[in-house]
Formats: sequence, C-alpha cells, structure tokens
Amino acid sequence: MTDSEQKTPVVRHRVAVAIVVTITLVAGVLALVWQPWAGLPEGAAFAIGDRAVSEDELDERVETLRALYGVEPPEDPAKLDAFRRDSAKSVAVSMLLDQLASEQRIAISEKQARDVLDRFIANRYADGGRQAFVKALGEAGTSEPQVLAEIRRQLAVGRLMDKTSGDVSISDAELRAEFDKRKNELGTPERRKLRNIVVKTKAEARALFDALRSGASFATLAAKHSIDGSTRKSGGKLGALSEGELQGPVATAAFAPSEGELYGPAKGSYGWNVGRVDAILPGQPAKFAEVADQFRETLRTERAFQRWRSWLGKQIRDADILYADKYRPADPDAPPSSDIAGAVGTSQAGTGPR
Repeated sequence: MTDSEQKTPVVRHRVAVAIVVTITLVAGVLALVWQPWAGLPEGAAFAIGDRAVSEDELDERVETLRALYGVEPPEDPAKLDAFRRDSAKSVAVSMLLDQLASEQRIAISEKQARDVLDRFIANRYADGGRQAFVKALGEAGTSEPQVLAEIRRQLAVGRLMDKTSGDVSISDAELRAEFDKRKNELGTPERRKLRNIVVKTKAEARALFDALRSGASFATLAAKHSIDGSTRKSGGKLGALSEGELQGPVATAAFAPSEGELYGPAKGSYGWNVGRVDAILPGQPAKFAEVADQFRETLRTERAFQRWRSWLGKQIRDADILYADKYRPADPDAPPSSDIAGAVGTSQAGTGPR
C-alpha cells in the first residue's frame, strides 16, 4: 500500500472539497408552511421565506450527517449550544442554496449521486461493504435515500459555485508576488511516517498504549483491535503526513514525540487514537519553478471562493432568515465559515474512520 493510499479521513480535506463541504454540510429537511406575520410556529428552529423547520427535523438532519460524516454533537454545554446554533444556520443556508441551484436549473442525476455513494462505501466500509453501511445507517437513525439526497445537494452546490464564481485568471506577476509573500509556507513541511490504531473508547486506547509500551507488536494489535478498516491490514500504517494533514488533537499528539516513540490516546472524529512515529522527514523550502503551476491553481481557488462568499453573503441577507432565540447564530447574515462540528472526517468519497 502506498503512502497516498494511507491518507484516510484523519487527513484534512483539500481546498476544493473543503469549500463544498464547508458551505453545504447540512440541508434539505422537510419544511412547515408558516406566515411571516404570525411569528415562528411552536417548536420551530428557524424559518426561511414561507417555510419553517422544526427542531425535530433539524435533529433528523444532524443524524444523517452523523452517519455520513461522523459528525457528533459535543458534550460540553457551551460547545453544544454553539453546535446547535451552527447547525441551524447551516441547514438554513443549505435550504437557500437548494433554491438558488434550482433557479439556475442545476440538477444532479440519481446515477451521479449513486456513483459517489458507491465510492464512499467502498472506501469507508472496506471490510463490511454495503451491509456494514446499511447497519451504520440504522444505528444512526437515518436512511440511504437521505444520504443520497445529501450527496446530490453537495454536487449541485459545487456547480452553483462554479457558475457564480466565474473564470479567475492569475497573471505571472501576481503569481510571483504571492509566492514571495508565502514562500515559507509553500515549502514541504516536516512529515512523519506514522502507524495508528483507532478504537472506540479512551480506556481501550490507554490499554493498547500500555501494551505497545511493553513491547507488543503494533501490527498485531492494529489487526486485532483497530476499527479503521483502511489501515488495519497494513499494521496501522498511515504513511508520511504533515501536521496540517491531521486532525487537531491527533496532529498535536503525533508531532510531539521523537522518532520511534508512541503517542496518544488522542480523540479523533471516529474514536480514540494511539500510534507510533516510525520516521521523521525534515521539511524543504519551496522553489518557484517546482510549485508555480500548483500555486496558481491554489490562488484561483482562493479568489473563486472569495467571490463565492461575497455572492452568498448577499443571498443570505436578502433571504431574511428568522431564527428561534436558542438557535440564532452569532452572525446570522455571514456565510458559514466552517462545518458545524469542525470535525468532518470525510469528503463525499471519503475513507475509513479516525
């Protein structure tokens, strides 16, 4: 298995995928009909236009995300309150995006969505396949049609973004100037070859850490205990990753020890992680000729995203979304800047757990 094949959902999204997931994370619940002059109906989380979304419907939507992306509401009361408000805002914005995509005559076929779902199942449920996927849906209280609907929304909003952002060109002079500003961050950062085991509880992770410290075989423990189907058979190998490619708590843990040392337990989106640093690869400074083409595409993506956010912000303000007090976000008129949990571990065709 190559290094690139090891990069499962602990690896952060690339920019293009992150943009789509960021804006379209939640959407499309059934809506109640209401009259704006009458105020929000009892039990409604928010309303947009002449449609109101109930708290139960919002909860149902979050359950779909839990099955598809591993999004889990935090336990801390303050964080849970922010999660609830961000969830409502993301749902409202996504409903608006559904409407805008429809107005632009953007449609995604069942086959296109099904192809993405098939790739998702093949990667995320490498061992159990569709049967394991269906079981996970049942445990989360959602269904395959709801997951397919989510994928269709994401694909549609991606096309909407392309249409509204337009063509972006970057001149050679702009490219060189931006490179000079960012050359320190454009170099190859330190990377580490890691082995990793994911389990469901902190107690399991601690027991595995103790066993590894006592000399137990990493490959044996990974094969027996890890819930990450994509790395279990390879002895937990993740390949060479930079700190920025790992989720926050796992990144912090994995980049603290020296070569040959263990790390963890560290909480990720899909469970508790313990691992070992097999090798440390020093970073290298960027060379303009080597990164120019890729950097130009990065700048294009950034400029397109800026246009998209500006356009989307106007659409949100014009929509005049009304929130119930306990669901009102801190800045209701601004486009969402991150996914609702900050912990989405997969893209539309993502892979196994972390």
